[in-house]
Amino acid sequence: MTRLSTIGAFSLLSWLLLPVSAQAQQQNSLLWKVEGKSLTSPSYIYGTIHYIGKDDFFLRDEVTDALSTTASSVFEIALDDQEEMSTLTGLLMLPPGTYISDFVTPEEYERIDRYLMDSLGQSIMLYRSMKPFVLGQSITAGRSFGTETESYEMVLMEMAQTNNKKIYGLESVADQVGFMDSIPYDVQLDWTLEALDHPGEADTVFPALVRYYKAEDLEGMLQCMLHASPEIQDYGDLLLYNRNATWIPVMEDMMEEESRFFAVGAGHLPGPKGVLTLLREAGYTVTPVNNKTHD
Repeated sequence: MTRLSTIGAFSLLSWLLLPVSAQAQQQNSLLWKVEGKSLTSPSYIYGTIHYIGKDDFFLRDEVTDALSTTASSVFEIALDDQEEMSTLTGLLMLPPGTYISDFVTPEEYERIDRYLMDSLGQSIMLYRSMKPFVLGQSITAGRSFGTETESYEMVLMEMAQTNNKKIYGLESVADQVGFMDSIPYDVQLDWTLEALDHPGEADTVFPALVRYYKAEDLEGMLQCMLHASPEIQDYGDLLLYNRNATWIPVMEDMMEEESRFFAVGAGHLPGPKGVLTLLREAGYTVTPVNNKTHD
């Protein structure tokens, strides 16, 4: 099996890390209602894909209804917190005096530079002082989605703002970058180089992934990604499971205060260590919100 390049700090890696058997009999839905226990009103959880081609973007009415009827919206990070987001640039940089070239051979460095120039019209100098996953994200996103993309998080945030909803985060920008920092830089660059070795892989994996997402088929999406890159399961606890467990008490406190609309990467939802199961184990009733037009 080959490895996919890192799609970004908070994106497709989340989908690679769940046991396939955990998805058996799971109903197809990206939107889930959370109620019961001591909640006075339901909250909702929506699984996102962080970036998708503009032509493939969709948002069904049940999602917009859930967002509009809840008191506030919660993302992985508070996307409208300018002070928080202003720290991102610094967090993406390598330590002073450290460069991408320190972790690859001169031949590999030249190869990456040549690919960037030929495919994206960019020089590696743009990334020389940035952490390797940023380089991997740019290469993979450019190859997989082209130039016209849409972000579910940004669309949902704008909808929340239009509806005068307050926006919160489950974790900080520093937390998210820190998860990627825990993966050795040379490993991150190995992923990028292997992606260059297999230029056709993203051309088949990402369209399949999008098809499963549009079908709201979490199991299919999971199996697609596991088939493409099972070895990235090595970082499952770091990138997914530990984060899910950390989120649950935060979500519980938030839902006790008022009804919430949570939007997180779809890979966080399923599986025995997924958010849906963890909430059920905490005593909540978690049910899929299906497409009314297909009922």
